[in-house]
Amino acid sequence: RAEVFLKSNNKQKDIFIEYYNLRTGVINYKDFLNTYNFDYLVVAFYENILFTYIDESKNYTLIYNENNKLKLYKKIEE
Repeated sequence: RAEVFLKSNNKQKDIFIEYYNLRTGVINYKDFLNTYNFDYLVVAFYENILFTYIDESKNYTLIYNENNKLKLYKKIEE
């Protein structure tokens, strides 16, 4: 349900625009991940920025790779 990610509906912030900015490189993927502190990430090939740079992250480890088009990462516990 995309409408819950709009500020006009959730009354907090425009997460939809933030995600768009992530995908287009306007915001840094590390800042985005630090903000939301995800335990798991499902990253598809078409999500260019995150798909390209997530392997460089020291905070997530790859646990599943489907034909290099869909990847599942788990946050590394500190």
